[in-house]
Amino acid sequence: MRHVPWSLRSFVLVVLAGALVAVAGCQPESTIGGPAMLTSSGSGISFTYLKWDSGRRILLVDDIGGGRGSSSSSSSSDPLSHSKGYAGKEGAPNYKWTCDANDTSATFKIDGTEYDLANGALFVVKAKDGKIEVHQLKRDLSAILYEAEGCRQAIEKDVEIQKLLKGGEATK
Repeated sequence: MRHVPWSLRSFVLVVLAGALVAVAGCQPESTIGGPAMLTSSGSGISFTYLKWDSGRRILLVDDIGGGRGSSSSSSSSDPLSHSKGYAGKEGAPNYKWTCDANDTSATFKIDGTEYDLANGALFVVKAKDGKIEVHQLKRDLSAILYEAEGCRQAIEKDVEIQKLLKGGEATK
């Protein structure tokens, strides 16, 4: 067996270690996938329910007529998933929302106003005098079924949501 000097061995080990670190650093970052989105309209109440695999949930309930839509995107080169949606139509009360999320945090906005999800992830959006009112409520959304009928039943049984949608006063 041939004798290899220590300096050459050290050099080879350093090069191999560097190569391993470089390869590990080139792996794509994982990103949270976008949410599953459930939307339903009817009986004067509409909702959009967002649910991520990580457990995060956001529920928007409104009395806004017109169309609605949503989309989501994520990429291995971006640590955030990006979701957005709208409700209403041009020339009538309407709103837009966005959510940029990862496994540990989310930035949620309605019409450009950011809401801290620690203060609640259920939003009641009401058209009043041609303008939009947003009310943020704390609820255990994991207790609300992620399916249209179960979600609608939970909304209809929630006294505070019903009071807000029917024009009563409640906390903002």
